[in-house]
Amino acid sequence: MPFQLHIRHNLDSAADHFAAGDVRSFDRELVRVGSSPDADVRLGEEGCQPTLFLLLSDAAGRVVRLKSDPGACVFVGQARVEDERQLASGDEIRVGHWTFRFQRVYARAGLGRRAGLMSLTARALVVFILVMEIGGVVWLPRQMRSAMLWEEEIARQRALTLLDSLRDGNRPSEQETEMERTARETVGRELDALARHVRQYEEALTRDEWGRIMADLRGYEQILNRLARRQVFQPVPPLDVEGGVTAVLKAHGVLPEGK
Repeated sequence: MPFQLHIRHNLDSAADHFAAGDVRSFDRELVRVGSSPDADVRLGEEGCQPTLFLLLSDAAGRVVRLKSDPGACVFVGQARVEDERQLASGDEIRVGHWTFRFQRVYARAGLGRRAGLMSLTARALVVFILVMEIGGVVWLPRQMRSAMLWEEEIARQRALTLLDSLRDGNRPSEQETEMERTARETVGRELDALARHVRQYEEALTRDEWGRIMADLRGYEQILNRLARRQVFQPVPPLDVEGGVTAVLKAHGVLPEGK
């Protein structure tokens, strides 16, 4: 198993905590630390022994042992190493003015099949939600604008269709009286004026204006329908003046009952 040595020279660092320094990575069974030219970690300090300690790893790399040189004063933590000692990740090796922090490097474990499937599902769900939100932000305003345009166009077509129908159907009959014919002509003039207004301002009319035009057309339609049924001008019943006067006089006692 690979490991690292984080190396710090204590005289060059005044901080009490372990500061970042030189980092060496190894993945071998033997690592030599000392001042000799063939040392894996060569210390150029004057008076340093050729070999201070060895790091011995088994074939699988699961166990790393520190073997101190007989003439070196090597400590792991606060305990001096006389011969050998097994190292754990995070141990600090001290020798002279040097500190070496031993750190194991663990391979990143891959996700299991179930965890991988859940991770992919979660990512796909997040992407789907983002796409739906972005699509909603872009699509919804367009749909609302399209719906408004369609509503305006429908109101326009309904008003124009009803206007043409009322103008075409506004024809007098032989049975109509003079007053009914005059009323029909008045409605016809209003419809013609409305048709001229629509022709002139058709492209500029809003949906609300088309709604008001439609309401006016519905009113004209009711008038024309009642004219067709001859229900506009109803004859007034004759007024019985004599009978009314007689009833009033009797009510006030001027005329006796039976007269």
